[in-house]
Amino acid sequence: MGNIPTWLSASIKLAISVSVFSILPSYLTAVEHHLVISATSLSYLATLELMGFAIACALSFFFSRSGFRFNDKVGLALLCLCHLASGFTSNLALFFVLRGLAGISAGLVIVRCYEILGAEENPDAAFGKAIAIQMLTTAVLFMVLPAMVNLYDPSVFFITLGILVGLALLLKPLSAPFQQNDKLSGDIDFGVVFISLSAMAMVMLTHSAVWSTLSAYASTHHIEIQNQGLLFAVGTLFSVAGAMLATFPVAHQRKALILTIALVLQCLVVSTMLTGDDMYSFIVATCIFQLLWNLIVPLVMGTMASGRYGHVVIRFALAAQTFGAALGPLLLVPGWVLPEVLVFLFMTYLLISSTMMAQKTQ
Repeated sequence: MGNIPTWLSASIKLAISVSVFSILPSYLTAVEHHLVISATSLSYLATLELMGFAIACALSFFFSRSGFRFNDKVGLALLCLCHLASGFTSNLALFFVLRGLAGISAGLVIVRCYEILGAEENPDAAFGKAIAIQMLTTAVLFMVLPAMVNLYDPSVFFITLGILVGLALLLKPLSAPFQQNDKLSGDIDFGVVFISLSAMAMVMLTHSAVWSTLSAYASTHHIEIQNQGLLFAVGTLFSVAGAMLATFPVAHQRKALILTIALVLQCLVVSTMLTGDDMYSFIVATCIFQLLWNLIVPLVMGTMASGRYGHVVIRFALAAQTFGAALGPLLLVPGWVLPEVLVFLFMTYLLISSTMMAQKTQ
Protein backbone atom coordinates (compact mmCIF):
# COMPACT_ATOMS: atom_id res chain seq x y z
CA MET A 1 0.00 0.00 0.00
CA GLY A 2 3.02 2.24 -0.34
CA ASN A 3 1.69 3.86 -3.55
CA ILE A 4 -1.38 5.37 -1.93
CA PRO A 5 -1.23 9.21 -1.97
CA THR A 6 -0.27 10.71 1.37
CA TRP A 7 -3.52 12.67 1.68
CA LEU A 8 -5.56 9.50 1.12
CA SER A 9 -3.54 7.54 3.68
CA ALA A 10 -4.04 10.35 6.20
CA SER A 11 -7.76 10.53 5.40
CA ILE A 12 -8.28 6.80 5.93
CA LYS A 13 -6.35 6.80 9.20
CA LEU A 14 -8.31 9.87 10.34
CA ALA A 15 -11.68 8.27 9.55
CA ILE A 16 -10.77 5.07 11.41
CA SER A 17 -9.16 6.79 14.42
CA VAL A 18 -12.11 9.12 15.01
CA SER A 19 -14.74 6.44 14.36
CA VAL A 20 -15.71 5.97 18.03
CA PHE A 21 -16.91 9.56 18.21
CA SER A 22 -18.37 9.56 14.72
CA ILE A 23 -20.74 6.79 15.81
CA LEU A 24 -20.98 7.81 19.47
CA PRO A 25 -24.63 6.74 20.01
CA SER A 26 -23.86 3.19 18.80
CA TYR A 27 -20.66 3.15 20.85
CA LEU A 28 -22.43 4.09 24.09
CA THR A 29 -25.14 1.52 23.42
CA ALA A 30 -22.49 -1.16 22.89
CA VAL A 31 -20.77 -0.21 26.16
CA GLU A 32 -24.09 -0.39 28.04
CA HIS A 33 -24.63 -3.95 26.83
CA HIS A 34 -21.00 -4.97 27.22
CA LEU A 35 -20.65 -3.91 30.88
CA VAL A 36 -22.80 -3.35 33.93
CA ILE A 37 -22.47 0.44 33.97
CA SER A 38 -24.60 3.33 35.22
CA ALA A 39 -25.62 6.30 33.10
CA THR A 40 -23.31 8.54 35.16
CA SER A 41 -20.32 6.24 34.63
CA LEU A 42 -21.14 6.11 30.93
CA SER A 43 -20.93 9.92 30.76
CA TYR A 44 -17.63 9.84 32.64
CA LEU A 45 -16.32 7.29 30.15
CA ALA A 46 -17.15 9.48 27.15
CA THR A 47 -15.57 12.47 28.91
CA LEU A 48 -12.45 10.44 29.66
CA GLU A 49 -11.91 9.59 26.01
CA LEU A 50 -12.49 13.21 25.02
CA MET A 51 -9.89 14.28 27.60
CA GLY A 52 -7.53 11.84 25.90
CA PHE A 53 -7.86 13.94 22.72
CA ALA A 54 -6.85 17.08 24.61
CA ILE A 55 -3.89 15.30 26.22
CA ALA A 56 -2.83 14.09 22.77
CA CYS A 57 -2.73 17.67 21.47
CA ALA A 58 -0.47 18.72 24.36
CA LEU A 59 1.77 15.67 23.83
CA SER A 60 2.06 16.37 20.12
CA PHE A 61 3.11 19.96 20.78
CA PHE A 62 5.62 18.78 23.40
CA PHE A 63 7.04 16.20 21.00
CA SER A 64 7.56 18.86 18.33
CA ARG A 65 9.34 21.17 20.78
CA SER A 66 11.62 18.45 22.12
CA GLY A 67 12.50 17.15 18.67
CA PHE A 68 10.94 13.73 19.36
CA ARG A 69 9.68 12.09 16.14
CA PHE A 70 6.39 10.38 16.88
CA ASN A 71 5.52 7.49 14.56
CA ASP A 72 1.79 7.26 13.87
CA LYS A 73 2.14 3.47 13.58
CA VAL A 74 2.87 3.38 17.33
CA GLY A 75 -0.37 5.27 18.00
CA LEU A 76 -2.34 2.98 15.70
CA ALA A 77 -0.84 -0.14 17.28
CA LEU A 78 -1.76 1.07 20.77
CA LEU A 79 -5.26 2.02 19.60
CA CYS A 80 -5.69 -1.43 18.03
CA LEU A 81 -4.67 -3.17 21.25
CA CYS A 82 -6.98 -0.95 23.34
CA HIS A 83 -9.96 -1.73 21.10
CA LEU A 84 -9.29 -5.47 21.12
CA ALA A 85 -8.65 -5.60 24.88
CA SER A 86 -11.83 -3.57 25.50
CA GLY A 87 -13.81 -6.28 23.74
CA PHE A 88 -12.42 -9.04 25.95
CA THR A 89 -12.56 -7.40 29.39
CA SER A 90 -15.52 -7.11 31.74
CA ASN A 91 -13.58 -5.29 34.48
CA LEU A 92 -14.91 -1.74 34.69
CA ALA A 93 -11.70 -0.17 36.04
CA LEU A 94 -9.55 -1.82 33.38
CA PHE A 95 -12.07 -0.82 30.71
CA PHE A 96 -11.78 2.85 31.78
CA VAL A 97 -7.98 2.67 31.59
CA LEU A 98 -8.13 1.11 28.13
CA ARG A 99 -10.56 3.73 26.83
CA GLY A 100 -8.44 6.54 28.26
CA LEU A 101 -5.39 5.17 26.45
CA ALA A 102 -7.50 4.72 23.32
CA GLY A 103 -8.45 8.40 23.43
CA ILE A 104 -4.82 9.51 23.73
CA SER A 105 -3.52 7.19 21.00
CA ALA A 106 -6.39 8.07 18.64
CA GLY A 107 -5.78 11.76 19.35
CA LEU A 108 -2.09 11.49 18.47
CA VAL A 109 -2.94 9.85 15.14
CA ILE A 110 -5.64 12.43 14.39
CA VAL A 111 -3.27 15.34 15.08
CA ARG A 112 -0.68 13.81 12.73
CA CYS A 113 -3.36 13.40 10.05
CA TYR A 114 -4.37 17.05 10.50
CA GLU A 115 -0.73 18.07 10.07
CA ILE A 116 -0.42 16.08 6.86
CA LEU A 117 -3.66 17.42 5.38
CA GLY A 118 -2.78 20.97 6.42
CA ALA A 119 0.57 20.68 4.62
CA GLU A 120 -1.08 19.90 1.26
CA GLU A 121 -0.83 22.52 -1.47
CA ASN A 122 -4.58 23.15 -1.17
CA PRO A 123 -5.51 22.31 2.44
CA ASP A 124 -9.16 23.27 1.87
CA ALA A 125 -9.51 20.53 -0.74
CA ALA A 126 -7.48 18.08 1.35
CA PHE A 127 -9.71 18.51 4.39
CA GLY A 128 -12.80 18.40 2.18
CA LYS A 129 -11.81 15.01 0.76
CA ALA A 130 -10.85 13.76 4.21
CA ILE A 131 -14.21 14.74 5.71
CA ALA A 132 -16.05 13.12 2.79
CA ILE A 133 -14.18 9.86 3.47
CA GLN A 134 -14.95 10.21 7.17
CA MET A 135 -18.67 10.70 6.48
CA LEU A 136 -18.79 7.67 4.18
CA THR A 137 -16.98 5.57 6.78
CA THR A 138 -19.42 6.77 9.45
CA ALA A 139 -22.41 5.82 7.31
CA VAL A 140 -21.04 2.31 6.71
CA LEU A 141 -20.23 1.78 10.40
CA PHE A 142 -23.69 3.00 11.44
CA MET A 143 -25.23 0.37 9.19
CA VAL A 144 -22.85 -2.52 9.91
CA LEU A 145 -21.83 -2.36 13.59
CA PRO A 146 -25.29 -2.29 15.27
CA ALA A 147 -26.36 -5.20 13.07
CA MET A 148 -23.25 -7.19 14.05
CA VAL A 149 -23.83 -6.44 17.75
CA ASN A 150 -27.41 -7.70 17.46
CA LEU A 151 -26.28 -10.79 15.59
CA TYR A 152 -23.39 -11.71 17.90
CA ASP A 153 -22.59 -9.78 21.11
CA PRO A 154 -21.34 -6.27 22.12
CA SER A 155 -17.68 -7.34 22.15
CA VAL A 156 -17.76 -7.61 18.35
CA PHE A 157 -18.15 -3.81 18.24
CA PHE A 158 -14.67 -3.27 19.73
CA ILE A 159 -13.11 -6.23 17.92
CA THR A 160 -14.28 -4.85 14.56
CA LEU A 161 -12.84 -1.43 15.35
CA GLY A 162 -9.58 -3.10 16.38
CA ILE A 163 -9.41 -4.98 13.08
CA LEU A 164 -10.01 -1.75 11.13
CA VAL A 165 -7.20 -0.01 13.00
CA GLY A 166 -5.00 -3.03 12.36
CA LEU A 167 -5.67 -2.72 8.64
CA ALA A 168 -4.75 0.99 8.83
CA LEU A 169 -1.34 -0.14 10.12
CA LEU A 170 -0.67 -1.55 6.66
CA LEU A 171 -0.67 1.97 5.21
CA LYS A 172 2.62 3.82 4.97
CA PRO A 173 3.59 5.92 8.02
CA LEU A 174 2.91 9.66 7.93
CA SER A 175 6.07 11.74 8.22
CA ALA A 176 5.61 14.91 10.25
CA PRO A 177 5.63 18.09 8.14
CA PHE A 178 6.50 21.58 9.40
CA GLN A 179 9.75 20.34 10.89
CA GLN A 180 11.44 23.43 9.51
CA ASN A 181 9.04 25.59 11.51
CA ASP A 182 8.95 23.64 14.74
CA LYS A 183 11.71 25.66 16.31
CA LEU A 184 9.81 28.93 15.85
CA SER A 185 8.71 29.83 19.34
CA GLY A 186 9.71 33.37 20.20
CA ASP A 187 7.89 35.02 17.27
CA ILE A 188 4.56 33.21 17.58
CA ASP A 189 1.59 35.57 17.81
CA PHE A 190 -0.54 33.67 20.31
CA GLY A 191 -3.38 36.15 19.76
CA VAL A 192 -3.72 34.93 16.17
CA VAL A 193 -3.43 31.32 17.34
CA PHE A 194 -6.17 31.86 19.93
CA ILE A 195 -8.52 33.53 17.41
CA SER A 196 -7.99 30.70 14.91
CA LEU A 197 -8.70 28.02 17.50
CA SER A 198 -11.71 29.97 18.77
CA ALA A 199 -13.14 30.02 15.25
CA MET A 200 -12.84 26.24 15.02
CA ALA A 201 -14.33 25.82 18.50
CA MET A 202 -17.32 28.03 17.59
CA VAL A 203 -17.99 26.06 14.40
CA MET A 204 -18.16 22.84 16.44
CA LEU A 205 -20.04 24.48 19.31
CA THR A 206 -22.79 25.71 16.99
CA HIS A 207 -23.10 22.40 15.21
CA SER A 208 -23.22 20.32 18.41
CA ALA A 209 -25.77 22.71 19.93
CA VAL A 210 -28.11 22.29 16.96
CA TRP A 211 -27.40 18.56 16.61
CA SER A 212 -28.26 17.90 20.26
CA THR A 213 -31.76 19.34 19.74
CA LEU A 214 -32.58 17.72 16.40
CA SER A 215 -34.30 14.64 17.80
CA ALA A 216 -36.68 16.75 19.91
CA TYR A 217 -37.44 19.15 17.06
CA ALA A 218 -37.91 16.26 14.63
CA SER A 219 -40.66 14.97 16.91
CA THR A 220 -42.37 18.39 16.93
CA HIS A 221 -42.28 18.26 13.13
CA HIS A 222 -44.20 14.95 13.16
CA ILE A 223 -41.22 12.70 12.38
CA GLU A 224 -41.49 9.51 14.40
CA ILE A 225 -38.46 8.30 16.33
CA GLN A 226 -38.03 5.17 14.19
CA ASN A 227 -37.81 7.37 11.07
CA GLN A 228 -35.36 9.88 12.52
CA GLY A 229 -32.38 7.58 12.07
CA LEU A 230 -33.22 7.21 8.39
CA LEU A 231 -33.45 10.98 8.01
CA PHE A 232 -30.06 11.57 9.63
CA ALA A 233 -28.51 8.74 7.59
CA VAL A 234 -29.75 10.35 4.37
CA GLY A 235 -28.37 13.63 5.70
CA THR A 236 -24.94 11.97 5.79
CA LEU A 237 -25.01 11.83 1.99
CA PHE A 238 -25.51 15.60 1.97
CA SER A 239 -22.57 15.86 4.39
CA VAL A 240 -20.41 14.10 1.80
CA ALA A 241 -21.68 16.47 -0.89
CA GLY A 242 -20.84 19.49 1.25
CA ALA A 243 -17.32 18.23 1.91
CA MET A 244 -16.78 17.56 -1.80
CA LEU A 245 -17.91 21.10 -2.67
CA ALA A 246 -14.99 22.34 -0.58
CA THR A 247 -12.59 20.53 -2.94
CA PHE A 248 -13.51 22.66 -5.97
CA PRO A 249 -10.95 25.36 -6.86
CA VAL A 250 -13.58 28.10 -6.68
CA ALA A 251 -14.13 27.28 -3.00
CA HIS A 252 -10.46 28.03 -2.34
CA GLN A 253 -10.34 31.10 -4.58
CA ARG A 254 -13.54 32.69 -3.22
CA LYS A 255 -13.31 31.31 0.29
CA ALA A 256 -14.35 34.47 2.17
CA LEU A 257 -17.44 34.96 0.00
CA ILE A 258 -18.45 31.30 0.13
CA LEU A 259 -18.08 31.13 3.93
CA THR A 260 -20.18 34.29 4.32
CA ILE A 261 -22.93 32.93 2.07
CA ALA A 262 -22.82 29.54 3.81
CA LEU A 263 -23.18 31.08 7.28
CA VAL A 264 -26.04 33.34 6.17
CA LEU A 265 -27.82 30.36 4.63
CA GLN A 266 -27.17 28.40 7.81
CA CYS A 267 -29.05 31.07 9.77
CA LEU A 268 -32.05 30.65 7.48
CA VAL A 269 -31.86 26.87 7.59
CA VAL A 270 -31.61 26.74 11.38
CA SER A 271 -34.56 29.13 11.69
CA THR A 272 -36.61 26.74 9.56
CA MET A 273 -35.52 23.71 11.56
CA LEU A 274 -36.23 25.20 14.98
CA THR A 275 -39.60 26.81 14.21
CA GLY A 276 -42.93 25.68 12.78
CA ASP A 277 -44.18 22.12 12.48
CA ASP A 278 -44.06 21.30 8.76
CA MET A 279 -42.39 17.93 8.29
CA TYR A 280 -41.13 18.41 4.73
CA SER A 281 -39.53 21.78 5.40
CA PHE A 282 -37.73 20.24 8.38
CA ILE A 283 -36.42 17.33 6.28
CA VAL A 284 -35.10 19.65 3.57
CA ALA A 285 -33.61 22.05 6.12
CA THR A 286 -31.87 19.21 7.99
CA CYS A 287 -30.20 17.94 4.82
CA ILE A 288 -29.09 21.44 3.81
CA PHE A 289 -27.80 22.05 7.35
CA GLN A 290 -25.53 19.00 7.10
CA LEU A 291 -24.37 19.99 3.62
CA LEU A 292 -23.48 23.55 4.66
CA TRP A 293 -21.75 22.49 7.86
CA ASN A 294 -19.50 20.04 6.02
CA LEU A 295 -18.71 22.75 3.47
CA ILE A 296 -17.75 25.20 6.24
CA VAL A 297 -15.56 22.86 8.32
CA PRO A 298 -12.91 21.98 5.69
CA LEU A 299 -12.63 25.61 4.59
CA VAL A 300 -12.08 26.72 8.18
CA MET A 301 -9.61 23.89 8.80
CA GLY A 302 -7.74 24.81 5.62
CA THR A 303 -7.63 28.45 6.68
CA MET A 304 -6.21 27.52 10.07
CA ALA A 305 -3.55 25.28 8.55
CA SER A 306 -2.38 27.68 5.84
CA GLY A 307 -1.50 30.64 8.07
CA ARG A 308 1.99 31.53 9.28
CA TYR A 309 1.30 29.82 12.60
CA GLY A 310 -0.54 26.90 11.07
CA HIS A 311 2.00 24.45 12.46
CA VAL A 312 0.94 25.51 15.97
CA VAL A 313 -2.78 25.95 15.34
CA ILE A 314 -3.29 22.60 13.60
CA ARG A 315 -1.82 20.68 16.55
CA PHE A 316 -4.47 22.12 18.87
CA ALA A 317 -7.36 22.02 16.39
CA LEU A 318 -8.57 18.71 17.79
CA ALA A 319 -8.68 20.14 21.32
CA ALA A 320 -10.64 23.16 20.05
CA GLN A 321 -13.09 20.90 18.22
CA THR A 322 -13.55 18.70 21.28
CA PHE A 323 -14.08 21.69 23.58
CA GLY A 324 -16.64 23.26 21.25
CA ALA A 325 -18.52 19.99 20.70
CA ALA A 326 -18.75 19.35 24.45
CA LEU A 327 -19.76 22.92 25.36
CA GLY A 328 -22.45 23.52 22.73
CA PRO A 329 -25.35 21.52 24.23
CA LEU A 330 -24.58 22.86 27.74
CA LEU A 331 -25.12 26.49 26.70
CA LEU A 332 -28.65 26.02 25.40
CA VAL A 333 -31.48 27.49 27.49
CA PRO A 334 -34.99 26.06 26.91
CA GLY A 335 -37.11 28.58 25.03
CA TRP A 336 -34.08 30.50 23.77
CA VAL A 337 -32.49 27.92 21.50
CA LEU A 338 -33.01 29.74 18.19
CA PRO A 339 -31.75 33.17 19.38
CA GLU A 340 -28.75 31.50 20.99
CA VAL A 341 -27.85 29.55 17.86
CA LEU A 342 -28.15 32.68 15.70
CA VAL A 343 -25.78 34.48 18.08
CA PHE A 344 -23.39 31.51 17.89
CA LEU A 345 -23.44 31.71 14.09
CA PHE A 346 -22.75 35.46 14.18
CA MET A 347 -19.83 34.91 16.57
CA THR A 348 -18.56 32.17 14.25
CA TYR A 349 -18.63 34.59 11.33
CA LEU A 350 -16.74 37.24 13.28
CA LEU A 351 -14.05 34.81 14.40
CA ILE A 352 -13.59 33.29 10.93
CA SER A 353 -13.38 36.77 9.38
CA SER A 354 -10.87 37.84 12.04
CA THR A 355 -8.74 34.75 11.35
CA MET A 356 -8.67 35.43 7.62
CA MET A 357 -7.85 39.13 8.11
CA ALA A 358 -5.08 38.29 10.57
CA GLN A 359 -3.53 35.94 8.02
CA LYS A 360 -3.51 38.67 5.36
CA THR A 361 -1.43 40.91 7.63
CA GLN A 362 1.15 38.22 8.44
